[in-house]
Amino acid sequence: MACEKWKNAFGNISRAKSFEELFMLWKKAHKEIGLNLNKFYPDGVVNDEAYFNSNPRVLYVLKEPNSGNDVSEGDFWFKRQVENKSHHIIPTRIKIMQKVINGNRDLNFVAYININKYGGLNRTNGEKLKEYAYSKEIRPLIKKQIELLAPDIVVCCGVYEIVKEILSENPKSILVNMWHPSYKFTNHQKYKEVFEKRFSELNIGEKYC
Repeated sequence: MACEKWKNAFGNISRAKSFEELFMLWKKAHKEIGLNLNKFYPDGVVNDEAYFNSNPRVLYVLKEPNSGNDVSEGDFWFKRQVENKSHHIIPTRIKIMQKVINGNRDLNFVAYININKYGGLNRTNGEKLKEYAYSKEIRPLIKKQIELLAPDIVVCCGVYEIVKEILSENPKSILVNMWHPSYKFTNHQKYKEVFEKRFSELNIGEKYC
């Protein structure tokens, strides 16, 4: 019975055409794995028109929102940071990476998602994150969200192995392996230099000039 139910769920996921549909299925998946149905942190595109008309389309994938002990449904944290012109370290360093990729620091042109939509604490438990991401309930949801975003470049911020594994069956995007933007043991200049090196090693810059 359980196998049949998830066979049907996979079908629903594959047919999802909007992020709203996908997130409803994601909340149900949280319930299936024993998480609070009402605790969910949406993410995705900051500005639909800007992102889907950009070239290249760049997606930043992070680990999880820092939700602490909050059990209510959250908002799209990154979008709020962009709208408020925040100087938080995460949007600041994503601006740095965007500047390297295409010379444009405007974060309205990016997509931003977390692997874990349930939230976590100040420090991510790597094994628990993998357990969540690779579960039969969650894995197809992550894959479908990335497919709906259709990025040309995916910047994996501390989640390279997870994203590489989930997209391994049908890789359509170029993956960049980079530190998490909140990595505190470096300054902005060093962070930029490391990203420039890793991005240049992929030899893809000229394609989008």
